[in-house]
Amino acid sequence: MKELRRHDDEVWIERLRSQPDSTLKELYKMFKGEFQQWSGDKFGLNVEESLDVFQETMLALYQNVKTEKLSELRSTIKTYIFAIGRNQAINYLRKYGRDVQLDEEAYQNKSDHEVALSYLNRSEGLENERVDKIKTLLSKLRDPCKTIIMAFYFHRLNMEQIAEQLNYSGANVAKAQKYRCMSKFLGYITKKQ
Repeated sequence: MKELRRHDDEVWIERLRSQPDSTLKELYKMFKGEFQQWSGDKFGLNVEESLDVFQETMLALYQNVKTEKLSELRSTIKTYIFAIGRNQAINYLRKYGRDVQLDEEAYQNKSDHEVALSYLNRSEGLENERVDKIKTLLSKLRDPCKTIIMAFYFHRLNMEQIAEQLNYSGANVAKAQKYRCMSKFLGYITKKQ
């Protein structure tokens, strides 16, 4: 099944070479909404900004195929598009002088943490039902995990502040503990879905 999926993704490259306009339109429609949601959650982009970044992403995809920088996919087309989009979003934020804070440790296991982060990064303005679900899942965690996740995602404290609050020796200790806690929290989320 994976081999069939990889073949399907390879077809996109051939189609981008032979029918670039229609193929770009199709990919654009397939991933636009999800990309806007993801870039808004991950980077705090508004709808217009995420659309700009997505258009730059699609242009970069086409240029990579056209110049043969991309001749063979080593991932799905979606993963490739979102990887370009991540870099485009970072460049966009830097270009306009907005702070870019990336938790590189989280990116090492990006696939493991996407679900948990999508729940937590949208904590402001959540509908009551989802807030209740998150609180229920958080109640299953023990301290210090519950405290760290609440402090970071809901109270927007940085790692230095969390380390001080929990009497840790430094921000790196708090960051490592947050990573372990997110793994536990992810386990609860994936069991619920």
